[in-house]
Amino acid sequence: MRRFPRRALPRRGSLALRSAILLAALGPTAYCAGEPDLKAASINAPNIAEDGSDVTINVAIENLGGALPPETPITFNVYMTTDYVIDPGDPHCGEFVTTTLGVQSVTIHIPEDTPAAYYTWAMQVTPADGEINFANNLVFGIPVGILHVDMCLMQGSPTLELTTFATGPAPQAVPYKIGNCGEFSSILIFNAIETPDVPWLSVSPATNFAVAQADPASTSFMFDTSTLPLGDHTTTVQFVSITNPNETLSVDVTVHVIEPYFAPGDRLLGEVSIPGEVDEVRFHGIPGELVRLQVVTPTADLKPIIELLDDGGTVLKTYKFKHSLKAKKKNVKIPSSGLFRLRISGAPGTFGTYDIKTARKLPKMANKAKKTLKSKDGSGTAAQPVLCLPGATLSLVAAKGKKFTGPLNVAITNPSGSSVDTLPFTITGPDGSITLSNLAVNQNGQYLVLVTGFASKKETVKLLVTPVQPPLGNQLLFIP
Repeated sequence: MRRFPRRALPRRGSLALRSAILLAALGPTAYCAGEPDLKAASINAPNIAEDGSDVTINVAIENLGGALPPETPITFNVYMTTDYVIDPGDPHCGEFVTTTLGVQSVTIHIPEDTPAAYYTWAMQVTPADGEINFANNLVFGIPVGILHVDMCLMQGSPTLELTTFATGPAPQAVPYKIGNCGEFSSILIFNAIETPDVPWLSVSPATNFAVAQADPASTSFMFDTSTLPLGDHTTTVQFVSITNPNETLSVDVTVHVIEPYFAPGDRLLGEVSIPGEVDEVRFHGIPGELVRLQVVTPTADLKPIIELLDDGGTVLKTYKFKHSLKAKKKNVKIPSSGLFRLRISGAPGTFGTYDIKTARKLPKMANKAKKTLKSKDGSGTAAQPVLCLPGATLSLVAAKGKKFTGPLNVAITNPSGSSVDTLPFTITGPDGSITLSNLAVNQNGQYLVLVTGFASKKETVKLLVTPVQPPLGNQLLFIP
């Protein structure tokens, strides 16, 4: 039998035996007393947070080993985990460097679009140079529920335009509703901020909140335009989440301050606040025009009386309406050219708000016309009338008939009888035709297209007249 040599054992109580026992106890994680041993002692953070938001937390770092050199940088990272293991896919909330042990207060950022779920906070300290014991470099905190907030516009438009008269009351308040279309029982808290801050607009309330999957927050845009000059005035209202500045909605607001005129097609909103009060508004008209009124009285018991007056104040026609939540219609026939007024009041003892939708139907002479002209009186001149409203443009083509032999001339007179001397874009064609394009019209009433050059009653000129009237109004007007 082969024998192995006997190995000498240390005597009990000897230094060698004591050293062997100590080494066996320390095992592979043993370190020298001078080596650092950084410990992630604790992480104290909220139990509810919002994706994309900034959160302030407290962490504590200790050193159980040898002293660190002064100003030694200590790096630590903050995570959220669902399984108590730091994986590459776990949300990373920031890396930080400190030179101070103990409790640290830091602001971490929860990544946008972090899935809504319950996580556990985790803080991991990077081992210092020479550190051997890594077992205590990671600490877990309390569970945290990540909420999704999604600010959404439930009522109102991202572009708000209002028109008001320079002498009139401020536009009525415009309601907006801001909702939280997020999930996981999240709460949206937001501020309304004007950029630039303007004195004529306020948002009430300026701070509000909305819970996910619940009723939206109601707010109102309040106006005070009494001191605004004529022209356009703009600002932008931003709804900004308090917890997540990246969560915003913007509303561009424009107020058009105009003189007290309306164009048929505009919608007139006003109020007879006490019995006997009278509102007036002006408009331009031409003979034969029909101004259509659809009158609704939304509140109280107002029985509207609408009078048509000329600009001198003479009442031309009176229209009486009953109080109704449904539109009551009347056609107001315009007798002549000029400025007219609508005077709005109530039957004796009645008052309340009114809502008047307007429209118009123009007479034939205000539309496109194709005519064959002759000089019937032998004067060598023929005239074609055309009705125009201010803001219209007038185009025409005049071409010689087969029997026309002389030179062709065209002139235009305005409603006051004066000649329109400058004819822009006038072109004489090879056949002697004359084209006039887009003559700007600044008066309302009858214009005359005068064609001269006829040598006999048999000669003809083919005339195509195209007036382009200003478009129907589309403003919401608040009547003073």
